[in-house]
Amino acid sequence: MRNVDFHLHGINLDNQLIVDSCSFSVRENRTSALIGPSGCGKTTMLNVIAGLIDVEHFTPPPDLKLAYIFQEARLIPWLSIEQNLALIEPNLSSSDIKQLLEDVKLHDVASVYPVQLSGGMQRRVSIARAFVNKPNLVLLDEAFSSLDAPTARYLMNLVRGLLDKNQASALLVTHNLQEALALADDLYFLSSKPTKVIKHITNPIPQSDRKQDHLEIDVIHEQEKALLSDYPEILSGIV
Repeated sequence: MRNVDFHLHGINLDNQLIVDSCSFSVRENRTSALIGPSGCGKTTMLNVIAGLIDVEHFTPPPDLKLAYIFQEARLIPWLSIEQNLALIEPNLSSSDIKQLLEDVKLHDVASVYPVQLSGGMQRRVSIARAFVNKPNLVLLDEAFSSLDAPTARYLMNLVRGLLDKNQASALLVTHNLQEALALADDLYFLSSKPTKVIKHITNPIPQSDRKQDHLEIDVIHEQEKALLSDYPEILSGIV
């Protein structure tokens, strides 16, 4: 996917201005993060981009092939894992399903039902599902929240590997700065509602370092500390 620019302006829902003026970019084969306080409209912007919310002032960029990874696994409980994946693409072969599950380190679970899997395993199935149709842009809505730190890092590494394998870009929304520093190349900080972009920085941690499974947590902590030293209230939406 080429570089894509997004412009979201004057988004109103229920007669309330949610998004004032937000312009940001997702570079080819890179990840951008939208970071802002809870309730600022991050998920609303993802839903507008995904076409789940129709607004007058937004036209999606052409040639986008989207996938969406939610905060919850959102698997259909009465369908097997194989059927959950095939729901996206009915002609998906058994070998394709096997490969998708191998990509997320799940073997021989195609015939089981979601209730038979742990929460973390269900999340991995939802990640595999996102890549069924080989998207060029993956939307992640707080996809690693409510997880313990080791599990979140493990899933981020899986997503990063699948993005590389599929030569896809990603747009992540989060309120977790460490998560953004671990995954994203470009960080866009948002204000509270009505939302606008208040700061854009390029991740000071090189992409080559972030791709290493052994990336030290201390490196992320150091960069987080430095950023918050320069902008103490930025996570509250104030520069």
